Amino acid sequence: MKKIITLIFICVCTSSYNNTVVAQTVPADTLNNYNEKADLPLLGKVWGFLKYHHPNVTKGQFDWDQQLIGVLPAYMATKDRASRDKVLLKWINDLGTIPTYPTIDSVITNVKLKPNLEWISSANFSPEVLRTLNNLKHNHSQADQRYVKFMADDDVVMPFIINELPYATMRFPAYSYRLLAAFRYWNIIAYWYPYKHLAKQDWDKYLKQLTHETLATRNETEYVHFIQSMAASVKDSHAVISSVGLEEVKGKYQAPFSVKILDGKAVVNSMNPNFVKGLDVQKGYILESVNSVPVSKILDNVKPYVSASTNASVLREAGRLVTRTNDTVSNIVLIDNSNQKHSLSIKNIRYSSFIPKGIDFPYQKDSSYYVMKSDVLYINVGAIQRTQIPLLKPILKTVKGVVFDGRQYPGTGAQADLYSELFFPHKIPFIKFSSAVKGYPGVFRFTKPIVVGADNPDYYKGKVAILVNQETQSGGEFFALFIKLIPNAVVVGSETSGADGSVPPAFKLPGGFTTQLTAIGAYHPDGRETQQIGVIPDVKVSQTLNGFREHKDELLDKAVEVILNGKK
Repeated sequence: MKKIITLIFICVCTSSYNNTVVAQTVPADTLNNYNEKADLPLLGKVWGFLKYHHPNVTKGQFDWDQQLIGVLPAYMATKDRASRDKVLLKWINDLGTIPTYPTIDSVITNVKLKPNLEWISSANFSPEVLRTLNNLKHNHSQADQRYVKFMADDDVVMPFIINELPYATMRFPAYSYRLLAAFRYWNIIAYWYPYKHLAKQDWDKYLKQLTHETLATRNETEYVHFIQSMAASVKDSHAVISSVGLEEVKGKYQAPFSVKILDGKAVVNSMNPNFVKGLDVQKGYILESVNSVPVSKILDNVKPYVSASTNASVLREAGRLVTRTNDTVSNIVLIDNSNQKHSLSIKNIRYSSFIPKGIDFPYQKDSSYYVMKSDVLYINVGAIQRTQIPLLKPILKTVKGVVFDGRQYPGTGAQADLYSELFFPHKIPFIKFSSAVKGYPGVFRFTKPIVVGADNPDYYKGKVAILVNQETQSGGEFFALFIKLIPNAVVVGSETSGADGSVPPAFKLPGGFTTQLTAIGAYHPDGRETQQIGVIPDVKVSQTLNGFREHKDELLDKAVEVILNGKK
């Protein structure tokens, strides 16, 4: 158990790892010779298949990006299937001799996900090309590849995408490198993403749309939006993107305050007095419009470009974009607590000059734990330390119940020990993963369930509540599911982020983009999904605008009520 949790936290905390890459200067090219009859999506599938199956490619004997760039002119000049297959066969033969692999694969049990390779038989390839691709399907080398490295712990295997060049000098890449971006991302999802089946689109058919969209981009802004929407299509809150160009498209400036979405409204949340001095702006005011554009329209405009797993996390991220701009001054309309409108001209600040903390109540920042006036113990999942576990034991003997606050990320690593040592009466299956299988690109299999807890007759037998909301994500959801197994535990709150599972180091896309993905799937022991679902509250309650304005923690209040008076 500890090894698995360590694996998860190492991967999450090192997600900014920088693969060994070299910025490339690439030649300009145009679509003047583009042939509509050339099946570019098929080329993208062949290119990705060879990338992860051909032994000489996986061993690193070829720069696979440049192989695509090199074969494109000949491929795009083909007029029919015969000329197409002649180009493909020469390309494959030039990669070197391929051994003959056994046609009978070893049996893999508990398979959750398989790659769809039906396109190989349906593309009407020549016998030579078909025979070669079908042979390569059975290359099951378990070694690390040039573009994929495996990190394993017990039966959990996590693929790391490595050695992908960013071509950062091309802010708006030439068409061949825009194709490379689409092909690279599509194939990474097709072969190394455990939640491919949950994407917005049928992933096996989506490459045709991606190919069309990336070739249709006309400038840097459109290309940035293409990369954003491509990442958003997998509906994964871990699939964040960063680049210099992206930040400029989002806006180099921001308002001197942040907003959060409450009751469908953009509510002023965090402010720095130095930035709002002299302005009639207060926490709890509603931002109605920016430069005469209603906030509701701004939200609708940015939502398609948000990488998020649930509606709650879409609104969370979209809310952070509402006040981004490339203008140094914005004209805004605010609605105060008396429902009066105020028109203001505000001076914007450089983005990241002010980063809101996202903490609504002081104890979320300052307290690891404390006993409330109601004799209920509050434990902050985001701050509790391993050394504090012995201090909780005598407190548990006197309190009426326990509330775990899961609205912050559990960054200390003490959570598993806390729950196992103090709250579980015996061992219980907790969660299982869908894990990559070395040598079988695209195959994910269920691991054996993780068992938590130990025989402990002195476990805490009182009532337990867990607070969750849109800020509960990844490791936070992982441990919320953990807490949910405690006897007499209820989940109180609203929809969580729906992005469970671990995140390996980020990888690169042409144009200087960095992005990442969930690398192992997380499931209930009976196989039910957690991705795009998250932790489902037993008692649903959301923070409201009025509660926010009155500084009420409505989730905590409800949890205490449930503990003292029973579930409602």
